[in-house]
Amino acid sequence: MIPRPISHIIEPQFALEGAGVLLRRSIAPRASNKTDPFLLFARFAFNDPVEGPMRLRSRCALFC
Repeated sequence: MIPRPISHIIEPQFALEGAGVLLRRSIAPRASNKTDPFLLFARFAFNDPVEGPMRLRSRCALFC
């Protein structure tokens, strides 16, 4: 595989999802989608996680 240079950088935009989760999206309809549709970068981080049944459900979804 021949390495290619980076052509441009898309800065992620904040998006509010269900249950009040704030995401940073860099591949979105508002951005110029010249990327491979199968390319996905994911990073999950919590600064102040909410206690309760939804937290248990989200852990199961991520790790089960």
